[in-house]
Amino acid sequence: MGRPRAQRHKRLTQNQRFAIVRKRAEGVPIEDLAREFGVTTRSIFYTLKADQTLKLDARVRSIRVWDVRHYSHRETGRDDDCPESCDMRLGISSTQEEPGWQRTTPRAAPQWGLPSRRCASSNWRRGVGVEWEDHEGNHGYEWVAY
Repeated sequence: MGRPRAQRHKRLTQNQRFAIVRKRAEGVPIEDLAREFGVTTRSIFYTLKADQTLKLDARVRSIRVWDVRHYSHRETGRDDDCPESCDMRLGISSTQEEPGWQRTTPRAAPQWGLPSRRCASSNWRRGVGVEWEDHEGNHGYEWVAY
């Protein structure tokens, strides 16, 4: 007979960690966060400490991730046909809303994400773009093609 094993603690997902940091910044008490996420107050403190170390939420108010899995607007050679096709998703995380993904369209994409939507023989794009806005209203973005 050995010692009883300690109960294993619940692991927080990355989205839950972001939500904890955001809600704490809005003034929600640590005890309330612990109850809401089903963890100890120590887990909340560790999550907040890790965020301070990484400076994830100190200045960023919103992040939008444009996942362009496929975009094309090409001439097909038949009767001047030029279909536009895409598989795009938009991930949003901000201080006002829960993080999440949704399907999106080329019309909703920023100019830096789809620089040209005109019909051409080589108009295709694939990649991930991230845009952000900080608490002072400064805006930035980065595009990575793959």
